[in-house]
Amino acid sequence: VELTSFEVNCETNGNRLEWVTESEINNEKFIVERSYNGYAFENIGIVDGNGNSQTTNFYSFIDDQPNTKNTYYRLKQVDFNGESVYSDLAVSSCNTIENEVVVFPNPTDNSLQLEITTKEGIQDIVVTNILGNRVLNKKYNFETGFNQLNIDLSDLTPGVYFLNISGNGMKPYIEKVIKN
Repeated sequence: VELTSFEVNCETNGNRLEWVTESEINNEKFIVERSYNGYAFENIGIVDGNGNSQTTNFYSFIDDQPNTKNTYYRLKQVDFNGESVYSDLAVSSCNTIENEVVVFPNPTDNSLQLEITTKEGIQDIVVTNILGNRVLNKKYNFETGFNQLNIDLSDLTPGVYFLNISGNGMKPYIEKVIKN
């Protein structure tokens, strides 16, 4: 089998693996294997080969359970006689949006502007006072990628507060905020 490409593309329902062969001789199947660490692989599917072919063949497979970090893939090409060979690795980082939070102005007089880069979903935003008491608790539904949000703190007395953001697989984020 002459494998000319093997790549991973990000899609909303998972990672789409696509590969192309230019020719095939005695090709029974491709076993699609996945690893979350790059060395321990598991079989996640089988795609039938085209046996004997001298034309370009296009293949695809959807992994609907990719890791939230890098996911590694390889193909095990198996001939009808049982002989096999592995492809090079294809690596996906489709689901590795690094959570990033920018909070300004800090100190503030009335409100905080938040710029959050995260995966879509519900995020809890909690503001606590220096004693740990919640003074604001809201849920926001974010889109994947860049989001902006304004948090009104005008009802709070001047002092030190803590902004806590968590949820939907996001690493918890805490920042000290000073209200003038």
